[in-house]
Amino acid sequence: MRKLIISTSIALVFLFARAQPVDSSRYHFSLMSSYKLKATAAFLSLTGQWIFWGGAPDSFILHEEIDLVNKTENFSILLIDDEGVNWVKLYSDTTKHSIVKLPTQSVKIMGTDGIKFIGSLFRLFVDTALHYVSGKVTLGDSLFVAEATESGCLTNNTRRFTVSTKDKNSTYIEGEVLIEYKDDVLIYREIDVSLKRSKLQMKLTLLNTQIK
Repeated sequence: MRKLIISTSIALVFLFARAQPVDSSRYHFSLMSSYKLKATAAFLSLTGQWIFWGGAPDSFILHEEIDLVNKTENFSILLIDDEGVNWVKLYSDTTKHSIVKLPTQSVKIMGTDGIKFIGSLFRLFVDTALHYVSGKVTLGDSLFVAEATESGCLTNNTRRFTVSTKDKNSTYIEGEVLIEYKDDVLIYREIDVSLKRSKLQMKLTLLNTQIK
């Protein structure tokens, strides 16, 4: 485990950042990362028409507020497109609604099991001794099995992971995340997500990150 850790979600998913000095009783930070988006889909599909008529955003902002108090981590994570639309809202405070909004689909509330899996995902990203995690994610009325696996260690500072959610019939979301440590900070260089039911492929490429 590194002395200073940042992991992030998100999300699609997914996949997000977190930071903490491991020996500190309290730590707070705000992280803002900018991403450009490339979206592709079959032309005759709903998402293909959504892209064709200019519905797809050009960029996203991933904004996180993290507060660590006596080893208990509180967080909020927002993924917002360039039109100001929230695609993801995730809160460790389960009295607040965590939601996911995908193209051509209604807003879906994430259950507490999903928040728990995201916590496992964070630990996978920051702990080099872990290589696989699994759990369950409730979105709206649907229950999915979720899993994440380290798929490659490119350098000492760069690792790749695959993340997926599946129900009894098919894969819902499948993605790949490329993370990199820079100055003891964990950042997400690329997030490549396939939304199977929407027949949509999205690739987010990091432009810059600011930490406060």
